[in-house]
Amino acid sequence: GWKDATNLDRTLTSNIVLEIGKTYTVIVVGYNTDGQVVARGTTSVTVRDYTDAEKEENTKKIEAKAITDKYDEALVSSDRNLAKNKDVIVDAGNETDAVNITNGNVGDRWQAKESALEKAYFGVNLGAVQKISKTIIRWEASKADTYEIYVSNDGENYGEAVATATVGDADANGNYYVETTFDEVEAQYVKVVATSL
Repeated sequence: GWKDATNLDRTLTSNIVLEIGKTYTVIVVGYNTDGQVVARGTTSVTVRDYTDAEKEENTKKIEAKAITDKYDEALVSSDRNLAKNKDVIVDAGNETDAVNITNGNVGDRWQAKESALEKAYFGVNLGAVQKISKTIIRWEASKADTYEIYVSNDGENYGEAVATATVGDADANGNYYVETTFDEVEAQYVKVVATSL
């Protein structure tokens, strides 16, 4: 498409179908602020096919996006998420934006302060005792490498970790989803403690 230099609000667009293997001549026209032609030129462009490696990489990205969408829409933002919109618990110094941990909006984020990273934790008060056997945590590049999951009925006594987890490689969208299962427990509070960064 192009924009008329004398009327920047007017836009012309069109759909062009190009065939793989063919060479096309592209005409380029330059205008000044008065709308006058000040330069013309042409260039040739050959449309190439993807290599097998590129096709495989694109397939992986599409599959990864499908997985991300499944978690985002079906779990994180869904009412199936027991933690959605529940009260958040974090260690002292990391309260800023903590509500984003459970608000169900995958576009929001929370990050522990650099001065409070050692053994940083976050968690949720589910409001009542629930049966729990799995957590799904969506990390980003600023993430823990490993962490432990603790549960409690009173928010004070957590005992031993019910599970440990490692954050692996990111998906094609740059997200790190970690699904951790463990023996079913009954608890009101769930806490995630970083053990390495």
